Amino acid sequence: MASVFRKRDRWYLRVKDGAGIWRKISCKARTKTEARQLARDLERQYERQRLGLDPLPPGDGGGTLAELLQWWLDTFSTGSTYHDGDVSTLNKHVLGSELAALPLIAVTPQRIELFLLDKSRQGLAPQTLNHLRGYLSRAFNAARKTGRYAGKNPVSLVARRKVARRPPDFLRAEEVPAVLAALAPRWQPLFATAIYAGLRKGELAGVGKTDVDLNARLLTVARSYDRDLPSSCSPPLTGRCCAGIPASSTSCGVHWGERASLPVGATCAGARGAVTSRRRPTRRYGAARKMAASCGLSPWSARFASTTLAIRQQVF
Repeated sequence: MASVFRKRDRWYLRVKDGAGIWRKISCKARTKTEARQLARDLERQYERQRLGLDPLPPGDGGGTLAELLQWWLDTFSTGSTYHDGDVSTLNKHVLGSELAALPLIAVTPQRIELFLLDKSRQGLAPQTLNHLRGYLSRAFNAARKTGRYAGKNPVSLVARRKVARRPPDFLRAEEVPAVLAALAPRWQPLFATAIYAGLRKGELAGVGKTDVDLNARLLTVARSYDRDLPSSCSPPLTGRCCAGIPASSTSCGVHWGERASLPVGATCAGARGAVTSRRRPTRRYGAARKMAASCGLSPWSARFASTTLAIRQQVF
């Protein structure tokens, strides 16, 4: 039967664990009654493990959180479009932290909450904190599904941060020529299509030879970078492409004419480095915005200008 005792102003629990071994566990109980309640709770938990109703924790505590995250990167993230970003974010914010050094059985909702609070004090935005929380949650869920970790996902008890919604902003019609003129010639067709067709950079990079119909001035969006889009998205995306690009945008025609001359199966992402990295077009656009004396927009908010410009020009 579980018992409690006090030593050096601290309460200890004496309970038999799931393997049948007596353990002495310190706790933060302030009174003997609280210590006894904790001991009874642990006793019931360990009894369920001895009876086979709950899984026993691994001898090493499941490894450290850093090992779990590295396993998730190597097993689930590798090969995905976002792998480089996953590696960069986890290396920068998580893998070197005190939380990452803990065994999985010691990674509690309280410790995760303290970790996120510390990151918040370092200046990370609520959306970034939600991203970090999401990485931890996905790693634990993947480990549970594959049998690598038998416990509960502690992240499920950590609340998401509230992200303030900012009013939308977009390029005005008079700003478009200035932004395009501020870009190097090799980037102008790509960004003109992004603005007038409302495509994301991944969708632009995924356009292939068979997706270009110059006679009908139509692009079919079927991929994001080298990843096929879900079938539920493909049909609607076909109609929101190049019909709205002004005929005067001859550079777009040249650009997509070059794409149409590529071998079957080639995409913009692999064509002479049209989009050489996920971040480079974003930096180019930000520089062009500054050169055009415009400010306050997020780098790829140009995509949201498409519908607004079309409505103002009475395309719809």
